[in-house]
Amino acid sequence: MLRDSVRRLVDAELAPLAAVAERDECPPPAAFDRCRDLFGIDDVLAAVVVAEELGRLRSAGLVAALLAQDAAAALGVPIDEPVAVAGRAALTVEGTTVSGRLPLLVAGQVARRCYVWDAGVVVESGPSWTVAAVRAPHGLRGAGLADVDLDDAPVLPLNAAPAARARAAGRAVLLEAAATVAAAWRTWDDARRYAGEREAFGRPIGRFQINRHRLAEGATTLTAARALVHDTAAAAAGDGDGDVDATAARLYAGRVAAAVADTCLQLHGGYGYTTDFDAERAWRDAHALRVGDDARRVRLVALARQGGAS
Repeated sequence: MLRDSVRRLVDAELAPLAAVAERDECPPPAAFDRCRDLFGIDDVLAAVVVAEELGRLRSAGLVAALLAQDAAAALGVPIDEPVAVAGRAALTVEGTTVSGRLPLLVAGQVARRCYVWDAGVVVESGPSWTVAAVRAPHGLRGAGLADVDLDDAPVLPLNAAPAARARAAGRAVLLEAAATVAAAWRTWDDARRYAGEREAFGRPIGRFQINRHRLAEGATTLTAARALVHDTAAAAAGDGDGDVDATAARLYAGRVAAAVADTCLQLHGGYGYTTDFDAERAWRDAHALRVGDDARRVRLVALARQGGAS
């Protein structure tokens, strides 16, 4: 019932807003208003379902901005206005003020405050908060990316214990993986439909063996990625925190999504590079979402060593 409800919301109300986000390169405020009740759900499996349905939006940038709201809500903080969330940041905190830069901040163009996990502070927008919009010529156009400079900006303590912040960070990674896989499935569906309609040498290109095999391989890896996400969510809902698996799920989801996007773009031929089809946007987003893969690999190695693995 939850999935059906969120899907109706996505198709009827959020899809037009996703088109606006892509066009304006900034998430529209209405998108945050319509989704507010979906953020911060305690049940991790339910949160994954929400992330999967949001992932079907044809704007990975808007999805990233929306999932930032869930990350804040998971900490139990108010999200009555659009907010941004940052992990590691080169900030200098002196008493009740902070200076530095929050680079490429998702939803930075519209956020009214930013929760900085590692520093454990909340920065409110104001005169000491300078926003420089970052145009995204490639992926994540709808994310409202911005470089935010802070000059003695007032801060408040983030009233969440380190363990709670770590759980919220793991949840954010998991939901990002879920949305990434769902977006790749929609891209795959588009390509399969196109392959059934586009003809070459008197028959649909989907009937050529090489194309059937490529679609089948894409479906296989996507099924595996989705299973990994759901297994990770089940572990997080149980006794374990699922932190290692969340990092692994995100890394694998990114790899699979990029490979599927490559295949789908190629199946469209030259048309795949035009804006007449969604394949080009999906390709840009899939590869943009892989930024940070090296950091995820380093984290996996560190966590494996902590667990005694060689």
